[in-house]
Amino acid sequence: MFDDRFPDWKLVHGEVLSPIGDGSIMSHAWLRKRNMVYDPVLNRSFFWTVYKLQYEAQVTASFSQKEAAKAAYRHGHLGPW
Repeated sequence: MFDDRFPDWKLVHGEVLSPIGDGSIMSHAWLRKRNMVYDPVLNRSFFWTVYKLQYEAQVTASFSQKEAAKAAYRHGHLGPW
């Protein structure tokens, strides 16, 4: 299923600094459109530069809606792939 309200957003898989403050790095996913990020776990939007700095975010993969749907179907789960 596609959400036509957000056609330009990409699903991003990567690693971030854990928000619990213990200094650990964890696998995570967020949405990105140009210089904006939406983190669904935090339910917050950020400028990419702020998000990257605050959470030491490192991108490992990025997917369009169609690419994410195909990967989820192919792998039988929602990621990471």
